[in-house]
Amino acid sequence: MVQVNINMEKLERFDQLRRMSINPEKLERLGLVLEKSLLCLPDNLRDKQGVGNVLQYLFPQHSPQVNLIYEIKAFDGLLGFLDIQYGHTCDVVFHLWNRKAFNHKLLRGLKQAHREVAKQFALKRLAFSTPNIQHVQIYGRLGFLVEGRQAKAFLWNGKLFTNHLMRVIREV
Repeated sequence: MVQVNINMEKLERFDQLRRMSINPEKLERLGLVLEKSLLCLPDNLRDKQGVGNVLQYLFPQHSPQVNLIYEIKAFDGLLGFLDIQYGHTCDVVFHLWNRKAFNHKLLRGLKQAHREVAKQFALKRLAFSTPNIQHVQIYGRLGFLVEGRQAKAFLWNGKLFTNHLMRVIREV
C-alpha cells in the first residue's frame, strides 16, 4: 500500500481561482449556465435530467471518485479536475462563460492550478477535450498538445462541431 500525502491547503486557491463551495442555489445557477452557455454541454445533455447528471458527476456524493472543482473569478467560469487517479491521470474540464474574465492573471492561475494538482496527486497525464477553439488556444498556452480531433462529434444547437482532444504528459 502506497502512503499518499496530499496537502489540500495548497489546493484551495490560485490566482483568479478558488475551490467552489456548493449549495443548492449555486448548483441551480451552475446548471443554468452550463445548459445555456456556448459549447458547454452537447444537445443530448441540455435538459433538466442531463444537466442533473452532469452536476452529479462533478459533485459526486457517496463516491470514491475524487474531483476538484474551481470557480473562476466571480462565477465567470469553471475549472475541474475529474476522476483523479493518484499517480496516473485525470480529466480536466474548463468552461469560461464570461470571455472578458480571461487575462494574464487567470492564465497564471490556471498554470498554478494544473501544476499543483499534478504535483499533489503525482499525475503523469492530464487530458482535456473541447469543441471550443478559444479553449484549445488557452490550453495550448498551458502546454497541452492536441492529441486528436473528432470531426462533427459535438452537437450544440443542432450544429456539429469538431471536438479537440488534448493532453499534457508529465515526467515525474
